[in-house]
Amino acid sequence: MCRMVAGLARGEGVEALAELVLLLPDAASNDPYLAAITGGEPRHCHGYGYFAAIRRSGAWVLSYERFDAADAGLGEEEACEANLAALRAAAQRLASETRGAEAALILFHARRAGRKEPRGGMNAHPFHEVVELPSRRLEIYLVHNGGLDKERLVEEVGVVPDAYTDTHVFAILLARYLSMGLGVGDAIEKAKPYVKSALDLGIAIIEPGENPILYLHGYLSPRISGDKARQAYYEPVLVEAPGLRAYVSSTIRDLAREKGLGLREKRLEGLERIEMSSI
Repeated sequence: MCRMVAGLARGEGVEALAELVLLLPDAASNDPYLAAITGGEPRHCHGYGYFAAIRRSGAWVLSYERFDAADAGLGEEEACEANLAALRAAAQRLASETRGAEAALILFHARRAGRKEPRGGMNAHPFHEVVELPSRRLEIYLVHNGGLDKERLVEEVGVVPDAYTDTHVFAILLARYLSMGLGVGDAIEKAKPYVKSALDLGIAIIEPGENPILYLHGYLSPRISGDKARQAYYEPVLVEAPGLRAYVSSTIRDLAREKGLGLREKRLEGLERIEMSSI
């Protein structure tokens, strides 16, 4: 479960992407959609992470950060407040680094861990995997909102369940499918039987010497078709503006409306491949 922003921007769209980044801490601190399905808890405060590729003077600079105050041995409430404070500071820093850039790709994620899922910075999104192909080497960074059948996933991948989150195991499986020569769309389709609630994804593909590519994916499982609260929580939203295309969680969509960002909105269904030339 999470709130997240995953976007690619260039030119005037970079400022809009920075504004979306700044909305994530508010969405994570007080999310009515989460409160509706948890019985009152509105916070995504179990860690955060981001991947950013920012281009200045024709060169891409990459940064990758994950954090969870639980690593310091803090109590649940103390770690929650520390994570929200760190998330807000990270958003300010990331937005500042983004503004004025020629282009930017950002994956930014605030986590609420499932009851049985491991905590700590190593279990915060985005997850990073390397794909070795015969003549190419790709790096993937992945953020996810939704729930997956981890028991079945770990049987497929062959890892120790308690050491990995469901999304981490999915990232490993996706990288394995890509290394077998499947495209991103085919790899995701092959993994859909493992979805319990939603498979809302932001995936950055990094290849040396090339501009980064962003894949966005929205999918709600039929298992939650009768649950309006969960459908509203997991709703995948695609927002657009000149020079910008991005996935945002439903709470961030609402905050962007309140702030008057003037973004075009539509439901994200299936896979979107976004390149610099398409925005």
